[in-house]
Amino acid sequence: MRAVALAQLGCTVTHDPDGAPRLVDREGHISISHDGAWTVAVYSDAPIGIDLCLRSHAARATRILDWLAIDCDADPVEQFAALEAALKLHRLGIERVLDRDLAILVDGDALVVRGLGDDIRATLHHYPDFVMAVCG
Repeated sequence: MRAVALAQLGCTVTHDPDGAPRLVDREGHISISHDGAWTVAVYSDAPIGIDLCLRSHAARATRILDWLAIDCDADPVEQFAALEAALKLHRLGIERVLDRDLAILVDGDALVVRGLGDDIRATLHHYPDFVMAVCG
């Protein structure tokens, strides 16, 4: 599925040692996410992070958010997608932020992730099967 998404973007991608995707044949930034049968890739001139989370993974998302001690009234699938997109924006894996005081706040129809430096606003996109979050 990733190959199809990347072919649609018309670019060649490799992965850096930290696992983050990197464009080979052009300048710019790319972020990729997949969950179940869904894949999304986004290209930008500026750093960007994207994540999609299946609605059916709400229990898993809740467990991870509880483990990270994130307390927010928003839907756990929305929160997890926002957090993952923010982490991808900073090229961080979840294991690299276990010692940080993370928070997620509701900001209208978006979520704000705190604890990774400057506040990061995640724009949410809702679909029947999943939620997609974009940061950058």
